[in-house]
Amino acid sequence: MENRNKLSIKDLKHYFIANGKRVCAIEDVFLEVKENEFLVLLGPGQCGKTVLLNLIAGLLEPTIGKIFIDGEQVQGTDKRIAMVFQQHSVFPWKTVMGNVEIGLKYAGVPKEERQERAQHFIDLVGLK
Repeated sequence: MENRNKLSIKDLKHYFIANGKRVCAIEDVFLEVKENEFLVLLGPGQCGKTVLLNLIAGLLEPTIGKIFIDGEQVQGTDKRIAMVFQQHSVFPWKTVMGNVEIGLKYAGVPKEERQERAQHFIDLVGLK
């Protein structure tokens, strides 16, 4: 049985612009995770763990380098990737329905179906 790469990262770098200056968030990341392997990211605060996860999830675009999942280059968000954030996050300007729908929207679920599914969830958990 072949043990192929589930996730591959090649020469990844990401920079932000802060106060008019280029700031390095992560640099020279090379990584391979095989099918059925388990990976843990450890490090002190502000070392780039969240930036790396956001890049893998397609929420950020790498400045330099490439990310592959199942051999396909990550270009934007991907239905195979999900993130659970450390802090509860909602969009305060959206309704409960709008917040519940957002993931389905970005997953490409048609409006009528996502509204139906979101309403079912709201009813199920008793949100108002």
